[in-house]
Amino acid sequence: MSVGALVPNHTGKSVYLTPEQSPTALHIYDPFANPEGLDDLEDEKTDKSEDSLLKGAHQPGQNGTNAPTEKPGLPEAPPRPPGQGHSGYFDLKKEPPQLPLRSPNEPARSLKPTPTPPTRAGPAPFRQRATIPPPTIDEDDSASEDGKNGPPRYTRELHKLIAYLIPLPKPKLTKNTENEDSLPERFLIYTPPQPHFLKPAKGIKEPKKHWCKRKLQEEVQKAKKFDGKTLSLRGLHSKTTKGVVWAIHRIKSTDIVFLGRIQSEEVDEIVLISPTSVTHTIPEIRDEFVAQITRTKKKATKEAAISTFLLPVTLTIDTLAAIVWPFGGLFEIDVVWAYASIKGWNTSRIITKRLGARDSAFGKYGGKERDLYLRFQQDEKMEVLSKYLAECCHKKNPRMFDSAGVPPTEIEVMRAIGWTPVVRGRTGGERQEGETGWADEEWQSVVFEDDFKATMERGAGSWSKWCEKFEKKPEKMLKK
Repeated sequence: MSVGALVPNHTGKSVYLTPEQSPTALHIYDPFANPEGLDDLEDEKTDKSEDSLLKGAHQPGQNGTNAPTEKPGLPEAPPRPPGQGHSGYFDLKKEPPQLPLRSPNEPARSLKPTPTPPTRAGPAPFRQRATIPPPTIDEDDSASEDGKNGPPRYTRELHKLIAYLIPLPKPKLTKNTENEDSLPERFLIYTPPQPHFLKPAKGIKEPKKHWCKRKLQEEVQKAKKFDGKTLSLRGLHSKTTKGVVWAIHRIKSTDIVFLGRIQSEEVDEIVLISPTSVTHTIPEIRDEFVAQITRTKKKATKEAAISTFLLPVTLTIDTLAAIVWPFGGLFEIDVVWAYASIKGWNTSRIITKRLGARDSAFGKYGGKERDLYLRFQQDEKMEVLSKYLAECCHKKNPRMFDSAGVPPTEIEVMRAIGWTPVVRGRTGGERQEGETGWADEEWQSVVFEDDFKATMERGAGSWSKWCEKFEKKPEKMLKK
């Protein structure tokens, strides 16, 4: 076993050397004897020390033992005699980066973490409106369905009736022009028809009244959809049915038709929607509506008496003509006319009573009729209906009524009032899976278009005749 020898180092002190660091293996240099070669010696030591650090070499500890270094680093430079300078590895000391000088007035920066901004609530999810297959009419989102943000759209609620007050255009008088200022403000009242009846499911008893209406509606539907030969038996029957429908539309007044569509026993509120061009106050419109119902009651009384008297006459004519014309027609027209007149008279009587119950003590004396409330609203979209009616009046009497321009279509009228077909199954209930109902919805749209067109034409014809009579006898016509 070899013992380390004491040898002097370049600092003048003796250190223990292991056999691998013998004087023959390590070059010993005396800096005092040869100061010029100090740089070469330091370069040599620097290269070896770097290699030993990379290889994980141990530095000698006390008593000649090798002690592992905790963390490799740069050795400190030993003190040098005065006047002796050196360069090399020991001069390479990295200084920390210089920070910019802070102004004395500048406050010290806070080391607290920057607070995170509060999270903003995300947008509300888009709610897709349930569409009806197929999309028959594009609904306008600007109109409100519940009436909170605007006029209510057309609805078929049992206790609420939506009706439209369409102002009749003012005529141009050629005689007695001084009476133009006394022309009253009158309206055409319209409400769409209820959807046609469907055959109930098996096991459900159908009322007789329901059965009669359904059969008549089915005959009308078959007649309008028939496109075969006219000279055939089916074609002649179709032509007869169409003629009966045309006559019924022309013989019934618009006000009686409106009253016939009111379920007087179920309706508790009537919403009357008028265009924004109407400048009358609500009390004036209400008085005119009540006066129009009263005039309709008198007219319905007269027409009910005439149609009832003609029932046996029309039945006899159809019976005798069955040999030549087996399809009839006159009796059916008279029956529908009588039924509409009687129902209109009865409905007008009940409405006038229920409207008067609010202003009197009728309910305190044992009256059974519930109060009927009227609600009035205006909507600029109703100008479409006014324009349609004004053009119909122009076609009836171009001398008295000016043209309103290009008339709107029935589809535009549907969009204006928010009318859509009823979505239902084959028996009138909820639509089951696999049922489309496209034919049913299409037929409902056809019925609405034909009914609205016939009502406007019939109202224009009646108003034109009234204006012609007013031009001759104004004082008499103001009472009618």
